[in-house]
This record gives sequence, structure tokens and C-alpha cells, in this order.
Amino acid sequence: MDKDRELKRRGRQRYALMMLVSIAFMLTFISGCDKYSKQRVLTFFFTGVPPLEGNASKAQVALLVQSEGKKAAVRKNWPSTHGPYGAGQCYLCHVMKGESKELFSGSFPSYQSLPKELLLPKNEVCIECHTTKSFTSAFTKNLWIHGPVSAGMCTTCHHHHHSSFSYLLLKKSSKELCSQCHIEESITKIEEHLEDKECTFCHNPHLGKDRFLLKKDFFEIF
Repeated sequence: MDKDRELKRRGRQRYALMMLVSIAFMLTFISGCDKYSKQRVLTFFFTGVPPLEGNASKAQVALLVQSEGKKAAVRKNWPSTHGPYGAGQCYLCHVMKGESKELFSGSFPSYQSLPKELLLPKNEVCIECHTTKSFTSAFTKNLWIHGPVSAGMCTTCHHHHHSSFSYLLLKKSSKELCSQCHIEESITKIEEHLEDKECTFCHNPHLGKDRFLLKKDFFEIF
């Protein structure tokens, strides 16, 4: 019995040593190879290795899209998800490569066409769809516009893909958000602010009739 145990133990040791040597050889080989040789080695040892750009078979692309589709389903479970992101319509904000944008609608893009840079500067991309929040729209309607909104700093308050809070907000309450810029001590000096209310109970977050953006003077529609 002791002999058998010893033989099994040595067998396991030899197997572990062979695996370590194989991994070391593979890493050494890969470090000095071009991308095609690396791809061949990786696909020999591992499953699910992404194909090289421009060399994916239809089957590989289908598997990747299926995988990303499952991720899209998870994204839709967030309490608040940006419509285009949830629908896989990355092309509305991002530069896409490799396939026509019609293929992306309703499903996540394939591996070759993952989102790249933004179509427009960050401070301009949101108002392409949210036109009523633009400086031009506010000016034509003779409305005041909140400073961050005017500068296109939407991501100061909102996440661009998904959030645990409504309206894609980065914080749970408007008080938490507003206190990032508005000094709390100066706010509490105002009598109306002594009541424990959310800022958006009285104020619009984007637009208003005057610099106070009060809802009683102008009610902003989202």
C-alpha cells in the first residue's frame, strides 16, 4: 500500500512538473512570436481565445455575439440603463469598424467592431439626442441653463451606460450630487433650504426661467 501511494505521489509530481515546463515553454515561445504564431499557440492550449481582427470565422463571430448578448441581458437588469447601450446601439455614440451599423441594432457588436472612440467630443455627444438640454435650445427658448449642462459635462451627474439609480445618476439623491459643487454651508443659510428636502423637489436640474432654475417658474420635462 505504501509503495502504491509513493508511486501515485511521484506520478502527480511528474505531471505537475511537466505542466510547469509546458507553460514556461509556451510563455517563452509566445514572447518572441508574431501575432499569428501566438494565436496558434494560444488556441492549441486554451478554448475561447478571441480571433484576430479580420480573421474571424462566422462561427467564432457568432459565439462572441452570443456571449455579448448574454452580457447585454445582464445590462438590462440594471435599475437604470441608457437606451442605446441596452440595445447594443453603440454606433450612436462610438466610432465602429468592420461592419455596417444596421447589424448592431438589437444585439451587441461582434468582436471586430467593438466600440472605439466617440463620434464627437465628449461635451457634444449627448446633445445629439438630448437636444432640449443644449445651450442652443435653451437660448432660443429664453431659458437659463445649468452650468455643467451648458458645458456638456453630463457625466458629472450621470453615468453614460448604466446606474443603480434612476435617470442614470451617479448618486442616490440629488442632495449628494449637488453638494459636489455647491458648498453645503452656503446652501443651508437660505431659509427654504433648512427643510430636509431633495434639491430637485424645488429646482430643475437642467433648465429654468432664471438662474435659480425653480420648478414653480418653469417645469422641465425630461
